[in-house]
Amino acid sequence: MKLPKYLKLHLEGGIGDCIKVITCNFPLQSLYNNYGIQTFVTYGGEHYNDCGWEKILQTELLDLCKPFIYVNREVFAKINCPTVSDFFRQPKPFSVDTSKNLPLELTAEIKEPAFGKRNIGIQLDSNDGRKKFSLDKWNLVINKILKQHKNTNIYLFGAPSERGRLDKAFEPNDRLHNTCGNTLAQSLKLMSKMNLFISPDSFSKYVCLCENVPAILLCAELSYMTAKDMLETCFKNIYKNDNFKILGLDPTPVRDINNISVDAILSHIP
Repeated sequence: MKLPKYLKLHLEGGIGDCIKVITCNFPLQSLYNNYGIQTFVTYGGEHYNDCGWEKILQTELLDLCKPFIYVNREVFAKINCPTVSDFFRQPKPFSVDTSKNLPLELTAEIKEPAFGKRNIGIQLDSNDGRKKFSLDKWNLVINKILKQHKNTNIYLFGAPSERGRLDKAFEPNDRLHNTCGNTLAQSLKLMSKMNLFISPDSFSKYVCLCENVPAILLCAELSYMTAKDMLETCFKNIYKNDNFKILGLDPTPVRDINNISVDAILSHIP
């Protein structure tokens, strides 16, 4: 079978949904590296789950990654090439050598984390109110890590708008770094440099999966789905991965993420 030069993909949903699609669901970076196949991408619009992330996805992620060509929805509709899902749905008379969870190769410059130290990343917040761990509890987690682990640095991740609030929320420490001024691409790249990551259930888990970064995820059982069903669907490639510890679902489910104790988090930090 002759491989196409281009594919097309219509993204929708939140940042995490989109990152999952272009990394874990479909190995598009690998397809580009091995075969030069690029993917035309658009986002949202009528009849799609449009969460308003188009500009950030385009300028802070897709435009900085060579496998992707971002186009508006009108141009996208006129492009005649196979969709990503159709391409990967085909029977495999063709042999396509790809790596399922290959990280994205982003052309974003970052300040490298400290060399010779352990670097722990913490994503503090989520757009989903059900996934918000209180700042008071984060303060306890951070202070205890810094006290117990003298050669560990902590990098805080969040939206740029959060930078000032977080500067006021946490006591200054030369081993505590607020990265909330970073773009999405810079954040993704810096996450990949961490030795451990702690966060509510968010897009960072896909970065950690692709980059083999151990992670502690803070979760809560949903009212319409059992913890077991969540683990087997939402965390399909994660919950049986020894790089991950999923608190709040396994072994004891909670309905509120803030019912996860600080000690439970700390117990999984060597």
